[in-house]
Order: sequence, then structure tokens, then C-alpha cells
Amino acid sequence: MKNNIIDREKMKKGLLKSLWAHEVDHALKSIESIRPFIHATRFSGNFNYSEVVDAIGKLKYDDKYIPDDDTPFFITRCIKNYKQFFTVFFFDPPPFFRISCQINVYPKKDVSMVKYKAFLSELAKKLPDLEISKAEYALDIFCEDDFEVRNLHDVTRRTLYVPYVRDVKIIKSKEVQYTKNQNLCIRYGDEVKTYERGGDDDKEDDCWDEKDCNRVRLEVTLEKAKLNKKFGIQTIHDFIRNPKFYEIAYNRYQFKGFKNSKKLPALWEGYQQGIFHAHKAYATKEQKVKNIRQNMVDVPELIPLRDDINKAIERFEW
Repeated sequence: MKNNIIDREKMKKGLLKSLWAHEVDHALKSIESIRPFIHATRFSGNFNYSEVVDAIGKLKYDDKYIPDDDTPFFITRCIKNYKQFFTVFFFDPPPFFRISCQINVYPKKDVSMVKYKAFLSELAKKLPDLEISKAEYALDIFCEDDFEVRNLHDVTRRTLYVPYVRDVKIIKSKEVQYTKNQNLCIRYGDEVKTYERGGDDDKEDDCWDEKDCNRVRLEVTLEKAKLNKKFGIQTIHDFIRNPKFYEIAYNRYQFKGFKNSKKLPALWEGYQQGIFHAHKAYATKEQKVKNIRQNMVDVPELIPLRDDINKAIERFEW
């Protein structure tokens, strides 16, 4: 009986290892391209509504706007739609505020970074002395179909390691009851998130149906303080000169696993929430694994993916 149990355990282990190897192989072969780009940017300045209109033209007033967590202090929201960009302006903060307006810039589908830079340059001419408030540094990994998108994201959630991050959580999940199968999104601390997504035209209620997903996005969002102090980006002119994409994104995405340990699972075994980072935190707190970083190793099968991501970052043109 004991030998039968041992044999079954060996078979189970062999099957799990085989399934994991198959999943990784499929994920890597399904990748069609990797695109690095700047997504949304945010700037602030001391221009009131009339001054902005005089500089760039008429704005559309948003009469349905209600201040939220992202913009809790601004009373007025206006928008201006361009052919390749969508911009949002916020005005009328409290008197004690250091700034008078906030400007969010969103590129539309397939806008080149050359055009993004040109658009910001024109904005800087019309509204000088704008300061940087936030920037999103994105990588889209395009896959053959929605099944392969889920497969690739499953591989990354089980292996992605972001240095100096403690808190990781699922902020949108297929497991939660929605009317549709919602795309999966995972946040690593305050700066990094990964998620399945499709094109902008397929977005509905701030998410995508799984069947409409054609890529996995890796995204770093940096706020004003980090951009100012660590990367020396303070103004819109600093950002236009060099957004520091390479310095911010290169080698940030690493794929790790645990080497042999009685307390830590192998790659083909289960993690807390199916997320490498979550199990790392769990093992440190609950299983009291000391020096857990010494138990972490690169996943050999995913070194090519790490290298392809870094090569894409090296190709970023601004």
C-alpha cells in the first residue's frame, strides 16, 4: 500500500511538471510581438480655465463629473478630443492648492512615440512651465488569441518577481461573479501591474471580456515624487527630452521560482492565490522561511522572455 501511494505521488509530480513545461512552451511560442510605449501622462500647472482656452481653444465641459479618489479636490472637469489624443483638464481646486489645473493626456490606438513627443512639445509651447505629476511606462505582449493571453498571464503571475514589493493583490478577477468573464489584473505594490486586455474599442465598464483580450500588459506607473527625486524629471520639458523609459523599465520584470525546499513549493505546485509574490509573503510570515531571497532562482525556461522584454525596452524610440 505504501509503495502504491509513493508511486501515485511520483506520477502526480511528473504530470504537474509536464503540464507546467507544456504551459510555458505554449506561452512563449504564442507571443507575436512586444511593444514598449508611454501610455497616460499627467501634468499640473498654474493656469485657470480662461487661460487654457485662450492657449489651446475651446474645451467641452463635463456636466456629469463627480470628484473621485483620483481627483478629489478639483470641482470642474473638461475634455478636449484630438484625432490621436484624448485630454482631460481639471480646474477649480481649493484656495490652498499649489496648482490651478491638472491635465491628463491619453494616446489613442497605435499612436507612435514620435507623435506623442510632438504632441507634448506643442502642449508645452502653449502652456509653458507645466510640471510632471504621473507617467505610465507600458509593455504590450501580443499573443495569437485570447486563450494564449490567459495562458501567458498565468505563467507570469506564477513567476513574476518585482524587487522591493511586499503587497500584491488581484484587483479584477475571473473568479468574482460578473455578468461577463472579466479580464484578470494583478497589482504589485503601488507602481507595477499586469493585466489581460484587448483594444480600446472593446473596453467596457473599465474592463475587457476575456474573449476580446489579445495581449498581456506590463505597466509601471510613477508619481511625481519618484519621477522628481530618482529620475530627475520635474517638468514637461524634462519629460520631452528624456522620459527615462530604459532606466525605469529595464530588468524590472524578472521571473523567479524557489529552489528545492521542504517549505517552499516548486514551480509546478500551487502558490497562494496562484501568485509567486503572494506565496513569497505567505512563506515569510506563516511558514517563517528565513532568507527567502536566497531560495529564489531564475526560471530557466523564462530567461528568453526576460531577455526579449529587455530587448524591446532597448528599442524604445522617443
